[in-house]
Parts: sequence; structure tokens; C-alpha cells
Amino acid sequence: VIKLNSKEDEIDRYLNCLELELIRYKNIYGINNKILASSILVGGGTPTLLPPKHMKKFFNIVHRHINMDNVLQFSYEGEPSTLLGEVGAERLTLMKNYGVNRVSYGVQAFNDDLLKRNGRHHNSAEALESIERTHQFGINSVSIDLIYGLTGQSIEDWIKTLNIAVQSGADA
Repeated sequence: VIKLNSKEDEIDRYLNCLELELIRYKNIYGINNKILASSILVGGGTPTLLPPKHMKKFFNIVHRHINMDNVLQFSYEGEPSTLLGEVGAERLTLMKNYGVNRVSYGVQAFNDDLLKRNGRHHNSAEALESIERTHQFGINSVSIDLIYGLTGQSIEDWIKTLNIAVQSGADA
């Protein structure tokens, strides 16, 4: 039985298991060096919630086991509020330094009441600021995910969200 003393222990254990999975994959397929990849897509569960030291550990694992020479797209999903402030700057710097060239934000809508009602951690202004900051840190490709049909969303809300999205600086 492994006793975890903190959330940090749990994150470290998860990242160690991720590295073991990569090693097993390489062994199963007889890969002696690094895995060849053309795209790396990191998502599911908002990976930008990781503290910077754990993001760095994750990126080091990726670079230890994946040949980055032919990676055309290294995409990382994010929750807009996690890339603001000083800690957000640390995260963006790490992403840029480790080769992330696309950030995909789960914006969902540009209506603060809808965002709050649907349990989102950011507001519209934070989403727009995150898009701008991502570009400022040298990550040129930014995509945003939008949801039509959120609880309480009207067609007018959807049209407003689409208009803001087009002007937001996101490219997809």
C-alpha cells in the first residue's frame, strides 16, 4: 500500500506511472531510443492545472522518451485562468521552452453568467487575456473550444460568443 501524504505526492506518482507507461510501450514495440512522433496532443483534465514544477517534470518525461525532431504540432489544452498572473507566466514559459506551439483553451462561451452557471473557473475577460498572453509568450497558434447549448444559453448568446471568438485572436 502506497500512502500519499499530499496532492503533490499524488501528482508525482501519476507522472512516474506515465513514464513507466512510455517505457513499457517502447519495450513492447522494440523501440530502443525515443518514440518517433509528428504530433503530441496533451489534454483531458486541463493539464495547465499542474503546478509549474510538475509541468516541468512532465515535459522532461516527454523529451526523454519522444523524439521531438519531426514534431510539427505540440498542442496543450488549458483552462484560461490557469495561464494568468505570475504562475501562469511560469507555465507559459515552460510550454514555450519545451516546444509547445499550440494552446487549446476550453473557453466554452463569452458570457460570464453562462460560464458561472456552468461551473467554469474563468470569465470572458480572462479568456481573452489568456489568448493574448499566449501570443505574447511566443506561442502563435491558439484555438478555443466553444459549446453551443450550455444550460441557459440563448441563440443571441451564441451569436455574441461567435462574434467575440472571431475577434479574439484565436486562429481556430
